[in-house]
This record gives sequence, structure tokens and C-alpha cells, in this order.
Amino acid sequence: MKNSIVCVIYLILFFQFNCAKAKEENQQKSTYVNSQSNIGNKDIKSDIIGNIPAKTVCNQEKCSTFVFLKNGAKIFAGEYAKEPSYQLAASNLIQLTISCGSPCNYTSYINLTKGTQSKPFFMVLAIDTIHECVAFCDKSEIKISAIFDSTKSPILIKRNYSPSATMSTVVDSASFRNDGIFVFHYYTGKDFAGVWDSIEVKFQ
Repeated sequence: MKNSIVCVIYLILFFQFNCAKAKEENQQKSTYVNSQSNIGNKDIKSDIIGNIPAKTVCNQEKCSTFVFLKNGAKIFAGEYAKEPSYQLAASNLIQLTISCGSPCNYTSYINLTKGTQSKPFFMVLAIDTIHECVAFCDKSEIKISAIFDSTKSPILIKRNYSPSATMSTVVDSASFRNDGIFVFHYYTGKDFAGVWDSIEVKFQ
């Protein structure tokens, strides 16, 4: 009788051990299968960080960026070859920047109330969030353009800039004053003499 009881207890323990082991193996297998299914379609997610209302989802081919407006709506901000960086240029304006090398980048802007998105600007030097205009590099010149209003003709700033592969190395300081004056420092001539200059921004 005693031996029978021992045998029964042994069988119960043996059965429980095998069941627990089988359950653990199935969980490991399930985890492995799920991890393998993500290979080739890896998602890199940049969730909303702090007060920047943007999110980017990437796979091996492209990155899709979404921006959340103040009314809670989500808009598609574009597809990029790599993940863009974003920051608030003002409380109502988000700035998306995508790198195209060093030094090279494009920047676009989205109004968080209206949902309007600007065209991309090459190598932005300065932004005026009060008058909604931006100064950026354009070939061998500086150009100032309205961010959203395409009916305003851009302003070209032509100077005797020093020869360089990129304008961003010729202009080392640029900013907008609150009164709309654009102030910048650039290098001129072959001797790279530094010059401070300013212009009043008036669109036609």
C-alpha cells in the first residue's frame, strides 16, 4: 500500500514537471517566432518626446513622419529616406529637418493650428517666427522667403562672398531682429575678410 502511494505521488510530480517544461518551451518558441517575424520589417518608433507633437515610424525602406495638431488631428508630414529630427520653432510651429550629408540638410515647417506645411528649404540660416519668413542658402546666395505664403517673391541677397563649396561656411552668423531686420556675418573676397551686414525684409 505504501509503495502504491509513493508511486502515485511520483507520477503526479513527474506529470507536473513535464507540463511546466512543455509550457516554458512553447513560450520560448513563441517568442522566437515573433522576434523572427519582425526581421526585415523592423519598426523604429520615435514617440512624442516632451512637448514636440511628432512621431516617426521607419522600416528598412523609408520613414513616415506624422504631426499632431493642436486640435488633436494627426496629419501625414511626409516620407523620408531616413528619420528626420524635429523641434518646436515656436509654440505654433514645428520644424522638420532631414540630413543629406555634412554639411547638408533640408528643413520644412508645419503650422500646428492650420496644418499647413511649407516646402523644404535648403540649409536654413535663420527663421523669423513673428513674420513667418526664413533665410536659407541658395546656390551662391542667401535667400529670404516667406514660409507659407508662396505669393510673396523671395528676396535674394547678393554680395561678394568668398569662394567656397557651400554657402553655410561663408555665412557664420545670421538672425532676425523683432523689427524684421535680417542681420548676418559673412566672409568676402579671396582673403576671407569678415563683414557684418543687415537688410530690412520687405516682400513684394
